[in-house]
Amino acid sequence: MFFSAIVTPDDGAYVVTFPDAPGCVTQADREDQLIPMATDALSGWLAACLDAGDTVPSPRVRRRAPRGSRSLLVPVVPTSTALRVLLRRVRDDEELTQEELAERLGLSAQTLRKLERGVANPTLATLDWVASALGRTTTLWVRG
Repeated sequence: MFFSAIVTPDDGAYVVTFPDAPGCVTQADREDQLIPMATDALSGWLAACLDAGDTVPSPRVRRRAPRGSRSLLVPVVPTSTALRVLLRRVRDDEELTQEELAERLGLSAQTLRKLERGVANPTLATLDWVASALGRTTTLWVRG
C-alpha cells in the first residue's frame, strides 16, 4: 500500500505532506531522508488513526504536485501497520464486525482483535495469507 506525498522545498530542507492523511507532515534535511522520514510519519499517523478507532482513508491515485513541489509515493512498511490497515479497511468497506471478519478468515475473534490492535507480531506470511483470503494482494517494499 502506498500513499501519495507532496514534497516541497523549504529553506534548504524538504517538507512532506500527505493529501490523503490530513495533518500528517514531516520534514527532512536531505533528499535521501525523504522516504524514511515520510514512511515513519505515515506509519505513526495510520497507527494513531487505528488506535483512535477512526476510519483509515484509502490512498488515491498519485496526485499532481503544486508548482514548485513534486510527488512522491510512500510505502507503509511495518507489516503490523499494513495488516491493521487492511483489516480495518475491509471491515469498514464491507460493514463487518470483528466477529464476522474473524469467522470469514477462520480466526478466533480474539486473534483478529490482537491483529487489529497491533499487539500481535504478524509475519509477512500472515499478511500475505490474510490479504489472499480477502481477495487482495500484497507488495513488499524493502528500504535499503
